Formats: sequence, structure tokens, C-alpha cells
Amino acid sequence: MIKFVADGRYRFSEIKLENVSSHDVRDFAEELALGNRAPAIVSSYLTHVCHILAVAEDDFGSAYDVCLDALDRRKRAARRHGLAGTSQVRDRQPTDEELEKRMQHFSSLYERNKPCIPMH
Repeated sequence: MIKFVADGRYRFSEIKLENVSSHDVRDFAEELALGNRAPAIVSSYLTHVCHILAVAEDDFGSAYDVCLDALDRRKRAARRHGLAGTSQVRDRQPTDEELEKRMQHFSSLYERNKPCIPMH
């Protein structure tokens, strides 16, 4: 299974790597967009999925024979339909309160999981 999305929230996480089709990638993009993901986040997920599948094909050959051209076409289609895209330009800096909230969040993550890379 593809582990970076194997958290049970997405149908895509249940598909074995050798069974992934371009339609599955499209469905995954739609599912992400329905979950209120910004187009830039959807685009990032799709890029990661396509890279994972490309590496699998390069490393393991025909056992993971995926049409990478079809996946690229699905990514372009997701962009055309507004499901995926670039991030929006930010017009402000975070406030001190917002920065403090993020720092507290990363500090608590680090305290719960010491092997992680500290972000604070």
C-alpha cells in the first residue's frame, strides 16, 4: 500500500500499488478537493503520488507497470477542473498570536514524539 496516505481517510490508501490506475488518481484528487483541500495541496499530493509510482516502476519494473503518461494527463485535467493548482499569493504576514499558536503546536508534537524533527 502507499503509506503516505494509508491513514484510512481515503479510498486511495486501500489500493495496492500494483493496482493503481489513472482513474484512481483522478478519484483521489476529487476526494481531496471535497475534503476542503486547497488546490495547491491537491497538486502536491498528486505530484507525490506520481513520483512514488514512477520510482516503483523504475525500481521494480513490470510488477508495477503504471502508465505514467496517463497519470500526468490526470494531473493536468485536475488543474483544468480547478481541483489542483498553485498556491494563492499571501497578502499578509501571520500575527504574533498565530505564530505563537503554531509554536505551541509544534512544541507539543515534539514532546509527544521525541524522534521527530523539532520544528520549534
